[in-house]
Amino acid sequence: MSTSEVIFSLLMIFCLYPRDNFTVPDVVEEQVFEMAQDKPELFGCPIYINQATKEQLMTLPQIGEVRADEIIRYRSLKPFEHVDELLNIKGIGKKRLELLKSKIVMKPSDCRLLVKHHHYEAKN
Repeated sequence: MSTSEVIFSLLMIFCLYPRDNFTVPDVVEEQVFEMAQDKPELFGCPIYINQATKEQLMTLPQIGEVRADEIIRYRSLKPFEHVDELLNIKGIGKKRLELLKSKIVMKPSDCRLLVKHHHYEAKN
């Protein structure tokens, strides 16, 4: 984990789990929410399969470098419209697909809203 990822993780913890005697400046909180868009996997948010980077794809269960490359190649020819299309990727069968279904989305997902929702629930 890089230094920036450690700092990011700490900021995320402070933003998501506020303490009574510690407040996070709005500008820092906003930066964390913006970062959620770039690193949804750190927030447990689903990954948008049609735009995920190779590194993001490799955070998915049982997706390594080769399968990530295959997903990128496939979507460059035709964007994914349905999760079952992942069965067209060599090495992804029904069991593996079941592991992936909750981790990916077919349309852009605003992880920022999910993080904000969690943040406001934690405050109340």
